[in-house]
Amino acid sequence: MAMRLSMRVQATHSEGPGQGVTPLEYTVLGLPSDQSAQIRDFMGDSGWRMLRIEHGSGRWEGHYSTAEDALDALQERMDTGN
Repeated sequence: MAMRLSMRVQATHSEGPGQGVTPLEYTVLGLPSDQSAQIRDFMGDSGWRMLRIEHGSGRWEGHYSTAEDALDALQERMDTGN
C-alpha cells in the first residue's frame, strides 16, 4: 500500500497590506527517501506546477488549478508506479 502524500508550506507571498499571506510553494511529504518534490504557484497562466526529483534530477511540469490538484496528480503517479 502506497503512502499518502501531504504538503508543508515552504514559502509564502503577501497579497498586500492587510490582505494576508498566501502559500506560494509546498514541500511534499511522504515520498520514498530517494525522492523529493515541490509544488509551486507560478501565478498567471502557468498556475501550480510540480517538481519531482528522482536520482538527483527533475523538471517542473504540469499546469494545475490548485496545489491540491498537483498533489493528487503526484499521488496518482506514486500509486501507479510512474
